[in-house]
Amino acid sequence: MAVLAGPILPADADEVVRKGPEAAWIRSVDVPAADPARADQIKNGISWLLADEQIIHRDYGYDDYSRTVYRIVDRPGLERGASIDLQFDPSKHKVTLNHLRIIRDGVVLDQLDDAKFDIFRQEKDAEKGVYDGWLTAHVNIDDVRVGDIVDYGETYEITPHVGKGLFFYNFSTEWEDPVGLIRTSVTWPASQPLVIKPRGTEIKPTISASGTDSVYLWEIANPKPVKVEENVPTDFPAWGSIDVSSTASWQSVIEAVQPYYKPATAFPPAFAAKLDEIAARHPLPEDRMIQAMRLVQDEIRYVSLSIGSGSYIPRDPATVVQSGFGDCKDKALLLTSALARLGVSAQVALADLDHGRALDQHLPALRNFDHAIVKATIGTKAYWLDATNYLQGGYASNFPQPDYGFALPVFGSGELEKMPSPEPKSPTIKVAEEFFFPDKPGGQLTLSVLSTHEGADADYMRSKLASRSVANCPTPICNITASATPASKAPQSWKSSTIVTATSSIYGRAIGCRLKRWPPTISPRTSRSKRPTSAPTCRPRPRWIAPDPSRLGRPFTAGTA
Repeated sequence: MAVLAGPILPADADEVVRKGPEAAWIRSVDVPAADPARADQIKNGISWLLADEQIIHRDYGYDDYSRTVYRIVDRPGLERGASIDLQFDPSKHKVTLNHLRIIRDGVVLDQLDDAKFDIFRQEKDAEKGVYDGWLTAHVNIDDVRVGDIVDYGETYEITPHVGKGLFFYNFSTEWEDPVGLIRTSVTWPASQPLVIKPRGTEIKPTISASGTDSVYLWEIANPKPVKVEENVPTDFPAWGSIDVSSTASWQSVIEAVQPYYKPATAFPPAFAAKLDEIAARHPLPEDRMIQAMRLVQDEIRYVSLSIGSGSYIPRDPATVVQSGFGDCKDKALLLTSALARLGVSAQVALADLDHGRALDQHLPALRNFDHAIVKATIGTKAYWLDATNYLQGGYASNFPQPDYGFALPVFGSGELEKMPSPEPKSPTIKVAEEFFFPDKPGGQLTLSVLSTHEGADADYMRSKLASRSVANCPTPICNITASATPASKAPQSWKSSTIVTATSSIYGRAIGCRLKRWPPTISPRTSRSKRPTSAPTCRPRPRWIAPDPSRLGRPFTAGTA
């Protein structure tokens, strides 16, 4: 669900998104013709002709010019191709629409002057408690017809909030749809050579000099469309892509955020008293760690105000406690600070919920992360804690630790660390079913089910049961469920790493459940966004990860700090 916060008034729209010609540094590129041999592979009524990206270094960050050209070849293409969307963060982006043209039968029709911007705030992850403040400038193009060529270009002036000396860009070298030319150029100071890392491709750039700059150019003409299989592992390169970065060191990323993640020492009196009570009741550091984790998980609700610099910089822990909410980085810093007060060594670590297992295959970048967790160390043993979880059971010896592949501790060695991925030694869900047949005519057939959930599955079931009403709760654990809020006052059986449920019912019809498989896509869209696929905004740890058509099979896209 997307939340629309209403349009910006037309008088303000032209101030948010401007109109103006291309800058002098931008090179005009000839539009190639579509390959007739690939006509039967065109989808959605749109034939893509040119995807041109040109980036240049600036003192404040960099400028990013993009030009998109396509032909509408069939009626479905009118729905997708007769409007454009420019998505941007007004706190760090200045957007200029440079040209908007329709080419009909060889005649160029300039549409720029007539283009009107409808600007909306679309919070696409509001149902997850994430608000990022991005805006969408929507333009309806008048009088578009089948057979027309649409040609538009825009420039983003980008000023990063954090890590202004860092640059990262990623692009795909092949699409699912036919495209005439994929062209990417990056102009950067020769004194600051860029690092390039291909993934799933052997394509290399041509590098030339332009004054004191170096120009890195990739031109990929008529690439063969790639068919991406469903549910491909994240660490498998299902299509070709190229990373371009200003650094090859993860330490550069750490240095950009480290000043903001130092543990705090001041807490509101009531919260400090709870920490002192934990210290008094639990002499072992392992028990203190678990109790502090539950305190932050269960008493601070998840809300992410990742607007502007808030997408990278956490709020002060005292503010988080007083407000009663925070996102992953807020809660991670609060937990780290609480553990420090309890004498447990801990630090914030950056992670990625979806692409974490492939982080080591990419060049360092802030935008590679969308989550923050905690690494605690007791003696020689490391523990990984996710403060966005809640109602988590178990003890230090057996509680389910997150496994997102790789993580980057903010005060660590300056390298990615592989999170533990223990091999399951036994099933985590055990179900015993007993049928009781009637012993006389007219009797009822009864099915009794005893389900045992362990580890992460127990946490999921604990959360599921806690959200139910007592009247709808399976016996005999209704009393445990009813007493589970707040979790800090729940009985020890509720905090166990195992949940057992028992149900008994008269035999009825079975209802089958099928999981829909969403097809992945790496096709372009007629919308332009600087919103990274792995957004820098924090995301809560999902209780159950459902297939998401907007992320499955989609490559990393251009991201900005």
